[in-house]
Amino acid sequence: MYQLDDESAAELAALGDDASVDALRAAIERICADPSGRRNPQHHFTKKFHKAKKYVKIPAELSAWELTHSKWRGVFVIIEVEKNGKTHRLIAFVPIRGKRFLTIQDAPWH
Repeated sequence: MYQLDDESAAELAALGDDASVDALRAAIERICADPSGRRNPQHHFTKKFHKAKKYVKIPAELSAWELTHSKWRGVFVIIEVEKNGKTHRLIAFVPIRGKRFLTIQDAPWH
């Protein structure tokens, strides 16, 4: 299972508590369990994001994924961090225009 990085978790917590944000949190929990969405239970919250370099600066060796929730968008990468002698796999949402989680209206690629 993957973990959400600290900055993404803090921004997600700051979004509030309305129904669409609660649905976003549930989707992100599913993504942390399986980022590709191929294992059971399957989900359709992610897809490869091939135009990422147009919107964010990420290292060439990382693949970007798009969060494709019904009302929210975001771009994330999967990174491995060494901590206390253990390797942790993190999902890190990349800020776009200062935000990690964008409504569909705010996402520049829509």
